[in-house]
Amino acid sequence: MRARKLKQIFIIFTTNVWSKLLGLRKKVKSLNWGNLVKYFVHGTLISLLYTALASVFMGILSLLMIVAGGFLNAFITLRLWSTEIKADAWSLFWHGLILYILLAIVNFFFVFLPLSIVPRLETLTITLFVQAFIDGPICRKVAEHWEEEGEEVENIERKWREQRL
Repeated sequence: MRARKLKQIFIIFTTNVWSKLLGLRKKVKSLNWGNLVKYFVHGTLISLLYTALASVFMGILSLLMIVAGGFLNAFITLRLWSTEIKADAWSLFWHGLILYILLAIVNFFFVFLPLSIVPRLETLTITLFVQAFIDGPICRKVAEHWEEEGEEVENIERKWREQRL
């Protein structure tokens, strides 16, 4: 008796909600337990496929984030320190990857741990202030490894060699 009432309540609920949303009044009225299993399997399969696609896209977005991090560090280094950085795709990828790994390790100790111990706005403010002074030199040192040697450097080296000889 109770199962029949639950089924009627479920059918009334699905009829009112889903029929208005999807216009499926006739299909929802013919709802039975066999269809519920099919709906469950269908929803599960779609959820699994969307999860797999999201994982693939997150991997692609992670790679783009790494390259973008290398590009942004190269751009900021060029603007602040007037140092030209190699800007080909592989250089930006490795630049961004190494920068990401180093900043993740350092920021774990200087940002994540303090915030997990004392999760307050004051802690966040202090850690971000401290983080800026720590991340700046790290970013500059990482960028120096991809520094392009321009004509000015070559000319200076040539003059220095001529004077020494």
